[in-house]
Amino acid sequence: MNRAYSEITRQNEAVVVEGYMDVIACHQHGIPRAVAPLGTALTREQIIKLKRYSRKIILLFDGDSAGQAAARRAAPLVMEAECEGFVLVLPDNLDPFDYLNKYGTEAFLNYKKEHEKNIYDFLIESTIPSRRLSADEKSNIYRETLHPLLKAAHNPLVHDEFLKKICQALDTPREVIDRYGSELDSVSRPALIRKTGEKLTPEQIYRKNTELDFAVFLCKNPSCAEKAFYIIDPAALQDPAARLIYSKILDISGRNPTLLEILGLFSGEKIREFITEKIHKNEKKYSPEQEDGIENLLDEYIYKIKKFQLAEKLAEISLKIREAGFSDDDEMKKQLLEEKIYLINEREKLKKIING
Repeated sequence: MNRAYSEITRQNEAVVVEGYMDVIACHQHGIPRAVAPLGTALTREQIIKLKRYSRKIILLFDGDSAGQAAARRAAPLVMEAECEGFVLVLPDNLDPFDYLNKYGTEAFLNYKKEHEKNIYDFLIESTIPSRRLSADEKSNIYRETLHPLLKAAHNPLVHDEFLKKICQALDTPREVIDRYGSELDSVSRPALIRKTGEKLTPEQIYRKNTELDFAVFLCKNPSCAEKAFYIIDPAALQDPAARLIYSKILDISGRNPTLLEILGLFSGEKIREFITEKIHKNEKKYSPEQEDGIENLLDEYIYKIKKFQLAEKLAEISLKIREAGFSDDDEMKKQLLEEKIYLINEREKLKKIING
């Protein structure tokens, strides 16, 4: 992990493989952001640790049935951690070691680009047979497999998107799926409660609300998205719903879309209702009357979110420095200290901008 952390941070993605030889092959072929649980199944604690470096996690397990089963077991952990999860299944039952040594780096990167799937599509495609299913078969698949996976999607807006995909894949009305869930005593988790029942801290709630406000502001003012993108990357947002909204707007911001067009980007009703309700209740907040009000509000959101990110990165670097105290890798310690100094300088610059 010590060797991979800087590349994971730089590339903003972690590639999780199954075995030690797979890690070696990845590093030898120019993919140093690869890590492995080594000798055990991927754990919740390992996912949380990876999340410190990047929220994008790619499960690159062996291409055989056992590897795909391992990916299905790991997927809920990635979802519960509210990471951006992806799965890459290699062809011909090959593992990463065999594939890279047989085809090389360029072929692997091309294959990754074409076949990498988000975790929700992977789970649906690997669970639901392509043949025509009876009503009983659909019910059993949802109850036994998909419902437990759906419960791992804690964020209500992401939960709604996943549920929409499930309904489409099973060709079953939403009310029928909801009935199955009710029969299984499914209880929707509150947005601000973690699986353990522990509430978010006031700081975490404030950050979550700020990011969601920022995303809704962009729905009302999509022309601001490209300016924001120069400073704020969608992957850096902590809240999955805010990240989803921001990414969708960026995809079409160049043509100055209407609010109706933006709402049409989302398949789930809950996320559309969330956006419209926020705008309806706070019209003046998202559309200031002053001539320079929109620019000032955008700057305010950017400063706040950047401040959150710098504080988070400083905390992560401080933790890594403490962990590195037990390591003999002096080069790594030097890099960590340099990164901490850089972040402190960035924080001071931000303070001057805000106060100036």
